[in-house]
Amino acid sequence: MREIWIIRHGQTDLNVSGVFFGTTDVSLNEAGQLQAEQLRGRMPDMTFDLLLSSPLERAMQTARIALPDSAFEPDPALAERALGDWELLSLEEIRLRDAQDWDNWQADWKRFQPPGGESFDDFWQRVTDFLDALLARTDWKRALLVSHAGPIRCLITHALQLPKDDVWRFSPDNARLSCLKFNREGYGWLSALNT
Repeated sequence: MREIWIIRHGQTDLNVSGVFFGTTDVSLNEAGQLQAEQLRGRMPDMTFDLLLSSPLERAMQTARIALPDSAFEPDPALAERALGDWELLSLEEIRLRDAQDWDNWQADWKRFQPPGGESFDDFWQRVTDFLDALLARTDWKRALLVSHAGPIRCLITHALQLPKDDVWRFSPDNARLSCLKFNREGYGWLSALNT
């Protein structure tokens, strides 16, 4: 059996601001730093063969605080979805900014690409290709990933062999730990969410 433990980064000011942000690179706020410190005390007493993190500062900072003596390798596949011109806008601002883009997004949220950003389908492909490649490797039994809500939703949904529409059924919380387990045949199940 193999295990993938996943941490969502701690809180940032943008998490509570009501705006969209994907690849906007921000640090943890004071609450997020405290969450990461508390996470350190709740980490399971186990060793990890792989330590991977989104390269975005909020994830790397969470990794450094939660496991201060560990070296995480940044992996761009674990970064949040790039939202292009929609970064730092609220839903209402997006709707008012370009009614045609808004309508196109509502009509086909998976294939629509925000200007300068990533479509959900492209984002899904990036994250699921990462998971497939990780599972094809034979050099690990237990991995720890630090990422964001979007990629974590995709990882869980793909691991459980659910359709991509089901990503919205999972809500990873800031600085919480989830776990996916896989048997020898690659069958995956969710053994922990937001612990």
